[in-house]
Amino acid sequence: MSTSPLCTLVISTDVPSPDRDQLIVALQALVDLQPETHRFGAAEWIAFVAIAKDVGILAGSATALLKLAEVVVSWVQNLRKRQITPKAKLQRPGIPHKKWTRG
Repeated sequence: MSTSPLCTLVISTDVPSPDRDQLIVALQALVDLQPETHRFGAAEWIAFVAIAKDVGILAGSATALLKLAEVVVSWVQNLRKRQITPKAKLQRPGIPHKKWTRG
């Protein structure tokens, strides 16, 4: 079986460390994360490339990406309940970066 890069996870450094760590731990249950360094304009970001674990077919990659998105959405919703507006996103390889439209 092969591994496949699914996406890049980008998290703003203004998200509190314990909250960032919580997301990272949840995602590591699904994928391998490889750290990257990113800087978009003046903001600093923490980035990870998500590598699928033992995915050999495209359908498996799509399912893994959907699970990752569900984890990120749940994490964002939980932070918003605490009046924290996190900036985090999943970006697919080969898809151009879009500017933030909302936090």
